[in-house]
Amino acid sequence: GLADRFVFTGAVPYERVPQLLAAADVCVAPFRPELHGPSRAHGFSLDPLKVFETLAQGKPTITIRADNIAALFDDGEHLLLFEPGRADQLADAIERLRAQPVFARELAARGRARVLERHTWAAHADQLVGLFGEMLAERRR
Repeated sequence: GLADRFVFTGAVPYERVPQLLAAADVCVAPFRPELHGPSRAHGFSLDPLKVFETLAQGKPTITIRADNIAALFDDGEHLLLFEPGRADQLADAIERLRAQPVFARELAARGRARVLERHTWAAHADQLVGLFGEMLAERRR
C-alpha cells in the first residue's frame, strides 16, 4: 500500500522545485550525514536549504535531527525531526501528519512564520546591521 501515496522525485531541475512543492502535502528532507563528512572536517555543517525552501512554502516538513537544524527550528513546533537512519521514526512522523491534518497545517504555518521572521535576506541584513552597530558602539568605548 503506500507506493501510490508517495512521489520520490530524485534530483530535479531547480525550475521545477516550486511546482513540486506546491503539489506536496508533506515534504521530507532525509539528509545522510555520513555523506557530509568531508565538509564537516573543514568546519562546515549540513546545509538545510531544502528545509528553508519547504518551510517557506508553508509545507509540513520532516527532516533529520542535526545540531544546526535543531538550533534553528523546534521539533513539533516548526517541523518534525527524526534521528538519522531511523526509518521507524520517519514513518511515525509521516503517519502523525497524515492522521492529524489540523496539527500538520498549524505546524506548517508556524514553520513558515519562523522562516519569514528570522531567515530571509532582510532578516539577516537586520541582524548584520545590529551586529555592526554593537561593534561600533564597543569600539567607541
